[in-house]
Amino acid sequence: MELKAPDELVIIAYLDYRKIYNMGFLKYSHFCPIFCYILNNYNKEYVRKIFIKLVRLGYFEKKQNQKRSYTYLYISKSKY
Repeated sequence: MELKAPDELVIIAYLDYRKIYNMGFLKYSHFCPIFCYILNNYNKEYVRKIFIKLVRLGYFEKKQNQKRSYTYLYISKSKY
């Protein structure tokens, strides 16, 4: 499955540009403000929906920690 929505393409381009993949595993609470800033859309439901889609497409690796919450690692799929 490929990205088709312009919002998703912009998010991936920004994450690659900022080299977020070097930051390691982060909570969703760190990604949410970044996505809101990129899209200039502060609707949390919409942002969460896009994030879940990107996780399902394999752009993020999901890992459960000891406190039973999840952390995510951004995986760059760009071809540089």
